[in-house]
Amino acid sequence: MAPIPSDHRLLATAVMPPFGPQLNDAEVAAVVNHERSSWGNEAPLVRAADVAAARRATSPAQAKTSD
Repeated sequence: MAPIPSDHRLLATAVMPPFGPQLNDAEVAAVVNHERSSWGNEAPLVRAADVAAARRATSPAQAKTSD
């Protein structure tokens, strides 16, 4: 089977669109806690209040635009 060609310029400019507004604080905490407690990870749990505080302390994600 032949390799699938790729355009490295396209891959270098691809960004993940922000999706934060689609999840409430409890849902974000649930996702974060899954990552922090799976695959051998043993990080402390994150509460919905922690997510709310982080949202207040940071600006919304902005998609990177190409020059």
